[in-house]
Amino acid sequence: MLFAVLDFLCVPEASLRLRSRRAVILLYHGVCPPRSEGGIFNYRKKFIAPEIFTRQLAWLKRRYTIMPLADLVLELGRQRELPRPALAITFDDGYENVYTHAFPILRALGVPATVFIATDLVEPAEPLWFDRLEYAIGRSPKASIAVPCAGRTQEFHLRTDEERCAADAAIREMIKRLPIDAGRELLKNVIAATGKDLAENFSHSPYRGLTWSHIRDMQRSGISFAPHTRSHTIIARLPPADQEEEIIGSRNALRERIGDVLNVFAYPNGQPGDFNASSAAILRNAGFIAACTTTPGFVRPGCDPYALPRMTLDGSDDMRLFRLTVTGVRAWLQSLRAGPHADAGEFFNKEASTYAAAYNAGTPEGFSFRERKRLALGMLGNANGWHVLDIGSGPGVIVGELLATGARVTAIDIAPAMIERLRERFRDQRLTAIVGDIETMAIPDGACDAAIVLGVFEYLDRDERAMGALKRVLKAGSIAIVSFPNRFAPWRLWNRFLLTVFRGPWRAFQAIAGKRPHPIRHREYTEQRIRTLAQEFGFEVVETSGYNFKIVLAPFDRLFPRITIAIARGLARLGRTRFKFLATGYIVKFRKRESALKAD
Repeated sequence: MLFAVLDFLCVPEASLRLRSRRAVILLYHGVCPPRSEGGIFNYRKKFIAPEIFTRQLAWLKRRYTIMPLADLVLELGRQRELPRPALAITFDDGYENVYTHAFPILRALGVPATVFIATDLVEPAEPLWFDRLEYAIGRSPKASIAVPCAGRTQEFHLRTDEERCAADAAIREMIKRLPIDAGRELLKNVIAATGKDLAENFSHSPYRGLTWSHIRDMQRSGISFAPHTRSHTIIARLPPADQEEEIIGSRNALRERIGDVLNVFAYPNGQPGDFNASSAAILRNAGFIAACTTTPGFVRPGCDPYALPRMTLDGSDDMRLFRLTVTGVRAWLQSLRAGPHADAGEFFNKEASTYAAAYNAGTPEGFSFRERKRLALGMLGNANGWHVLDIGSGPGVIVGELLATGARVTAIDIAPAMIERLRERFRDQRLTAIVGDIETMAIPDGACDAAIVLGVFEYLDRDERAMGALKRVLKAGSIAIVSFPNRFAPWRLWNRFLLTVFRGPWRAFQAIAGKRPHPIRHREYTEQRIRTLAQEFGFEVVETSGYNFKIVLAPFDRLFPRITIAIARGLARLGRTRFKFLATGYIVKFRKRESALKAD
């Protein structure tokens, strides 16, 4: 309804005029007529119908200067003002339907485009991993499947198309977040459980890729081609040497077969956290002049050439939605709505370069971080010879202290950039650093003597899977030290009041200013809720302490940071008294009961 109203009021046209000095790069995945062959093929609508694609290109031609991507990137590099308004069209992956359905329309309308090729899809003609997953889930004759993942078994119901789509989406996100080998193992387990493998029927499926003959034919008509890795692996999950193999190997495969290749790269998945500083350095050193993401936004002179935004047009078969997407209105609306639900992994990935410094900052937030760290390490005590799991490790804010006690440390963080910085800071054989999350961590059962979990639970959708995972990886009798925001802290009660009154105007201001909101609305906890979680999952609460007695309320805590810190430091002695409810957070020491093994 909102989209219809905005389109009726000509908001897309107004946005186009206001932002005419900014260029747009569009991202399609393919063009394909509807198919009725069963399964859940194209339920995410990443392929649009040919007649819709024709209408979209006609609309674009009337309003934009459509340029080859190569020309747009070169003009950006020269810091020249682009034609008003400028636009480039790209396709990712390299599906056959780009040749059979999109190419005839592009040629008829005289529209240039660039296709980013995941070369394994072309040769040796292997299906992409997410298509294998969608096919297996969609075609399985089973009503449910049980899949081993990260040391436990998860069940997914497949009785209806809705359940199959939900299962596909959930498993796809799990694979993206798991370490590469663990993700591949999960996909293998899903295929085995469903009994359906796209690889066995790939040449006759709608998931098949372009051939070299198709590519040469399009190239002769002005369509350009560029690398998109070999296997569509999220490259931030790979060490630099493997990243280089995926990137350079893809370009070499294209050069050997078609000669002229555009030196622009497209990151698989393309969201913040799916590429990193190593990725950009490899591209720069290999002679690439730019790289495209899937982050929505506009392109302008001076922007980072190795992180160019694109507007993704999956699911844009409604022309109203299409117009709102291309002109940036949809992304603006999403930024307004994203505030308290902003993805924590994405947010902290962007914060990686400054996060460690925040612990030492002379701000109330820095003091809170240091207090949380001090209490957690105090509760842990002497960990000499222990295997300690640091979940939500960030760039290693407590790793140095853990190693200094003689512990063996496994650090896990959802943000790849955090893990990359941790590896740069610490080069110790006793340290293992993994990109992952608490719910799906690939840690063997009963492998750890202790776990420290700081600043994690508040960003989860629910507690049960995380508590179950902690219980699984800890030995009987071992401890977990976990932080929880205190729901009834005066500072949090006041903040909730302010957000209730001023949320709308504040979000609008942030969106206009181009700022991404902090995922500020954490899930918060009471002491009773913490005790209930412990009881339900076979833990006992050994000790609870309040930390960060920030009783100076906003905005005065920011106006007078020294006074705020001095008061909080003076009240820290109340942490283990009945007045700990005044603190903004709790640090809780759990112990896994010996009987918890039997309860499993």
